[in-house]
Amino acid sequence: MTAAATTVAALPAAVLAVVLAVALGCATRSSVRPSGAPPAAAGEKVTADRRIAFYRSRLEADPRHYPSLALLAGAELDRARETGDPEWLARARRNVDLSMAIQPNFEAMKTGAAIANYSHRFAEGAAWARRAREAWPSDTGVTALLAGAHLGLAEIDDAARLLAPESAPDDYHTAFARGLVSAARGEGARASEEFACAARFAAEAGAKELELFSTVSAAGALLDAGRPEAALPHLLRADSMDSTDVRLRIHRAEYLEATGRIEAALLQVEELIGERDGADLRRHAFRLARELGRDARAEEHFAAARRLYERPIAAGEVYTLEGLARLLAEAGVDLDAAVALAARNLEWKRDAAAHEALSLARSRR
Repeated sequence: MTAAATTVAALPAAVLAVVLAVALGCATRSSVRPSGAPPAAAGEKVTADRRIAFYRSRLEADPRHYPSLALLAGAELDRARETGDPEWLARARRNVDLSMAIQPNFEAMKTGAAIANYSHRFAEGAAWARRAREAWPSDTGVTALLAGAHLGLAEIDDAARLLAPESAPDDYHTAFARGLVSAARGEGARASEEFACAARFAAEAGAKELELFSTVSAAGALLDAGRPEAALPHLLRADSMDSTDVRLRIHRAEYLEATGRIEAALLQVEELIGERDGADLRRHAFRLARELGRDARAEEHFAAARRLYERPIAAGEVYTLEGLARLLAEAGVDLDAAVALAARNLEWKRDAAAHEALSLARSRR
């Protein structure tokens, strides 16, 4: 299955888009280790690299083992998130297609939906999720994937209807997806409560990674709502679980920024860049450095962000169109290109963040 990515955005709607992209994989991850997965001690986190090596070794023995191809694709999706390298996405798609060509199967369909949603091809994600849901209607993770695809297409009511809104959630995936719906509606406090509910489900299941992810998301919803002090208890709880978590550290930086500690926020973001560079991190650092009047450093972060955003686009991907459009608009450069990128992004992604990016680019031109 899949794990959380690491991104940061400047505006609440953009942050929602980031959480959405991440959660479409992480929130649909099973709390039970799939049959044939790499062996692990209780509570041990199995890295994407280790999973890739494991499934490749299985496929050397049996190249037509279609479950391993699907699971390998999920691990490759994780590597795409971790590295920002679009080649991992291409590999993941190829292995999903190979798995399906050998034998249409639920795992490949679900992974196909996660890949499509992560890469902002939400209509494709919805198609994969519907196929998977037909194969296994009771899997709430697939329902959450389908809801996420609806959210990416600005079909908020369609997403909400999938999640049994008339009753209290009774599983992790439904609770988390409801949080995404509330966030899409601009209901930050409610979204935070629903993410916290998801964290409790994860804790009860012993799914520590998902508990952490949801706790950090509860903080993020309140940060997006302009309530940093309300977010602080969630940040502290997450810190007690794993102070090294990348998403937590990103939200720490956002908390520092929201409470006026710009210098400390920049130090936090630059520390992360030194460990695990990324386009959104660079864009955040660019904004912070510019606010501090450190023009040379801001220029360095801008150039790196632009390069990292452009790489997937050059490979035929669309999921960095919005980030690049925002970067150019925020910097006030190549504004015709910013408008064109934001308009192209709307062909694939139609949520509030996508419309906001286009409005921003047009307003700066």
